[in-house]
Amino acid sequence: MVPIWRFPAQRDGDSLAIKVKKSPISMADQADAALVFVRTGPVEAGAHGISAFLLPINTPGISTTRFKDLSSHAIGRGSIFFDQVRLSASHLLGEEGMGFVQVTQGFDYSRALIGLQCCAAAPA
Repeated sequence: MVPIWRFPAQRDGDSLAIKVKKSPISMADQADAALVFVRTGPVEAGAHGISAFLLPINTPGISTTRFKDLSSHAIGRGSIFFDQVRLSASHLLGEEGMGFVQVTQGFDYSRALIGLQCCAAAPA
């Protein structure tokens, strides 16, 4: 799974199209899918205008590269390119416009768990 990010999409009838490069990405050339956060609502909607999509890497228009540097040997880093990739409702995760909100709610929960783990390990 490729890490998350967000960027604007362009409406094209009933679908959305994205054209963007994201770099660097850990495991870009090894991933089977990309979790993509795309602005689908107006900017004024803030976090409530961002939707989450799960796209297979073999989706038409997606390509990846791998960097050849010392820091990328163990895990692999590279770029992922989206060239007019079509986003359909079948790739949408959750409700449209709620993707970023859903992720931040998960972060809130995981931060509490990390705090509990620290409290439990402190006596040791």
